[in-house]
Amino acid sequence: MPYLDKDFKPTIFEYTNVNDYNRLLVYYPRKGGRGVPSCDFTYELLVTPTPTPTSSITPTPSITPTLTPTPTPSSSAPSLDPDAAAYLADVVASGGTTNPTIESAVDTLFTSLKSNGLYSKMLAMYPYVGATSGSHAINALGNKSYDITWYGGMTHSVSGATGDGTNGYGNTNFSNGLFTQDSLSIGFYRVNNTQEIRSDNMMIGMYDTTNREPTIILSCDRNDSYRLCLGDFYSLGLTLNNGNLDGNYIGTRTTGNTSSSFLYRNNNLEITTTGDTYTSDGSLTSPVYLFSYNLNNTPYGAAFSNSTSAFSFLGEGLSASEVSTLDGIINTFQTSLGRNTY
Repeated sequence: MPYLDKDFKPTIFEYTNVNDYNRLLVYYPRKGGRGVPSCDFTYELLVTPTPTPTSSITPTPSITPTLTPTPTPSSSAPSLDPDAAAYLADVVASGGTTNPTIESAVDTLFTSLKSNGLYSKMLAMYPYVGATSGSHAINALGNKSYDITWYGGMTHSVSGATGDGTNGYGNTNFSNGLFTQDSLSIGFYRVNNTQEIRSDNMMIGMYDTTNREPTIILSCDRNDSYRLCLGDFYSLGLTLNNGNLDGNYIGTRTTGNTSSSFLYRNNNLEITTTGDTYTSDGSLTSPVYLFSYNLNNTPYGAAFSNSTSAFSFLGEGLSASEVSTLDGIINTFQTSLGRNTY
């Protein structure tokens, strides 16, 4: 549009924007021209645009939250020996109860037997945990053929299995023919500190009058005596017990007729017997009884025991050093469960 310059001359200007600069073109017309005049000259007014102000406020950085990782919980229960775990599972399945103390004691029992080379010498083993007749019947070695069958007035508690001295007993279903020739051991951990009401009681017993060998007898109170027979009946050994009835009894035989059988109580040698050799050919089928005496496959009436057992076993013959090691392992097991006697 036209306007007058400072000398009052008419002009025409053009306002454009190039490369972010304001450009003002001013045209000065020639003298005497008509219409839109041509320019004698032009000049540009270049105006720098007003910059956009930069904020002086330092933006507050967004806070990236620090995540505290949730730790992966580690199992508080230690892994058990697989055979110990299988036994404990069988205890529960049979109606028994366990707890961490029992589980730890059983695990230590198994691992100690294995590390000392004694586990393979056990043929049937009854730790009596779970406090029920079903759990106390279990052969902890896993062979169900040698689970105990209970009869009569047996009772069961956390202390172990207890006979009534009248008709209660357990059939191990383990026959005397399963023992190896001149290699057998038996054990009974007695805990209830009571006088036997039968003068001819048996903790472990078997006697077949037709096929007499190997005869098994373990008693702690016959005329105030311990007695042991492992093999021929005439190798029966007797010694005074002086009223000491509780404790860990282990009988063992490892050789023939010379100093063949030994009875230990709390790792002290009580009886040494010398008897005849016997033949064990696997044909004998009379099972060994607990808390009584199997006489020709019938419990002998005068032999029922009212003792409590916290551990029983049948096994291969043990040397004196093996007896000592086994005695310590079994007593450690009982101590862990609070039912040890020494």
